[in-house]
Amino acid sequence: MPKTHLDKKSLQKLYGDFSKENELVGALMRKPEYVAVIRLSMGKSQTSFENFLGMSKNLYKYEAGKIKPSERTARMFLSKFKALAPWEVVLQNFERFSSESVGWFAANSGSQKAISARKKGAESLMRLRKPTDQESEVAAQLAARNLRFKKDFKIGGVFVDFYIPSQRLAVECKRLTTRNRREHMKKVKEAAFAGYKVRFHEQNVKLVVVFESPLKLSGTERQELCGPYSIICENVTRFGDIIKDQSA
Repeated sequence: MPKTHLDKKSLQKLYGDFSKENELVGALMRKPEYVAVIRLSMGKSQTSFENFLGMSKNLYKYEAGKIKPSERTARMFLSKFKALAPWEVVLQNFERFSSESVGWFAANSGSQKAISARKKGAESLMRLRKPTDQESEVAAQLAARNLRFKKDFKIGGVFVDFYIPSQRLAVECKRLTTRNRREHMKKVKEAAFAGYKVRFHEQNVKLVVVFESPLKLSGTERQELCGPYSIICENVTRFGDIIKDQSA
């Protein structure tokens, strides 16, 4: 799939700026990131919008502002656009399509043989790797509550750290040591992407992330994780309390 560089805050600003534009062709030529607002107003994912317009797989470059459209291309983007949808609709569509990511695209590029080989290699590594300290603590919390779980469980084509069949609950673990906010945000995005990959394969599973860090999650970071995850725990003890409530 194509990649997206947006988050909710930047999309909302784009939406507000776009709603004030009067001459849309010129606006698109000046600020190609507006393409995302047009696409989401029409309820299209990046892939479906490309197919809808009959264009090559480079829409993300416009939405990221890496290339600016010619007048002809700008008119093509606007050719089927009728009206700006309400912000709530645009946001809903954004959240629906947010599983489109550079990581998914990279994992699905190349030959089918290469993809198959990478998957087999990943499965072998999963079977051999030792659990982290955090994973051992999470496992202990589950065992203390007599909850049967599967470690490094595969959902679709994606591994989760833990899966509790009785609750249809998947758990992703992340423990950081960095106090650098930029690096912290990067790890938040990685954790969110891991959750979106699971969501792409299975919509009905409940997702929990145990995200431990010396830094408190900012509002933006928490929103990032709220996209794919139903529950966010900032320490293992809190995770144990939530699991206890879930199983009560």
